[in-house]
Amino acid sequence: MFRSAFLKFTAIVFLFNLSAPLSSFALKIPKEIAEGRKYFEKKEYINSKEQYEMYLHKVPADAPFLDETLLMIGKNLDYVARKVKDPYFIRQQRDMLSKLINKYPESIHIGEAYIYLGQSYGGFSGVELIESEIDYQRALNYLESAYRKSRDKSIKAKAMFMMGQIYQKMELNFKAKEYYLALIDIFPNSELAKEASQLLKDIAPEYDVTKINLVTVGKQLLDGGEYDLALLVFERAIKKYPDTERAHYSLMMKGVCYLWLKRMEDAENTLRQAYRQYRNSKGETDFYLAFLLEHRNKVLEAKKFYKIASGDADNYKWVIRQSKRRLENLKRNKK
Repeated sequence: MFRSAFLKFTAIVFLFNLSAPLSSFALKIPKEIAEGRKYFEKKEYINSKEQYEMYLHKVPADAPFLDETLLMIGKNLDYVARKVKDPYFIRQQRDMLSKLINKYPESIHIGEAYIYLGQSYGGFSGVELIESEIDYQRALNYLESAYRKSRDKSIKAKAMFMMGQIYQKMELNFKAKEYYLALIDIFPNSELAKEASQLLKDIAPEYDVTKINLVTVGKQLLDGGEYDLALLVFERAIKKYPDTERAHYSLMMKGVCYLWLKRMEDAENTLRQAYRQYRNSKGETDFYLAFLLEHRNKVLEAKKFYKIASGDADNYKWVIRQSKRRLENLKRNKK
């Protein structure tokens, strides 16, 4: 009996210890990291850079804080480059941030690293670079990664804004417009949304940002292959226009976004829900659901929905034509 009571007491003490604040188990912050942070807050970027570099060169390759170290060296190099107007520091920055991305792909700092690389290759570093060092497509790829991989809303907003700016630089104002409109809708209270509204007045004066049709914006993003962003816009549309034709259409298009993102389980659940709710789709829901089921090897069900889509003369002509063609292919492959 005494042993039983002792074990219970031990268990309670153990659980109590587990419930202690996480900060009590936190890693001790090395002196160089603490000093580097302090100098950065005081805007003493060269001193901050030196502290982080000291840490980088003294610790083994598996030491903690190395992802923060690589990011902060990169950020400090950005500020130094702007101050002395020397592209050499931008090249160093790219090297540091590329190491962070390659070595620590799951780091909490990954989004910010992608932002700085996008800024650098997009020509926003405040330093004059030679033409071969500007690469808009590479910048767009980095910024898209920043949007997808960061959980920080401010980084997501900045990525969208900078993609709009790069498309403006490329004289693709119709693409820039899509990003600015999406930014205004998804992050309406951000400072960058206000800047995007001003830029829209220059490139698309016909747009009244207070009367944006989210379905149209989502469609434009989807047609441009921006499936992640389109998904967010359609989700917003469903909430903004509840129990309307727009909401039902957006639910279907949300399923299509999942389809192109190869999130097949989500796509099937969403398209089945849309099939139950959205009966005025002119056969689109039937077709997309059939197409998905075909690619999930649910052939019998796919045939059923292709038949439904192709059998109604009121459906869109492209739906009828594509459904008949894919149905014939399925029959031919069976033989």
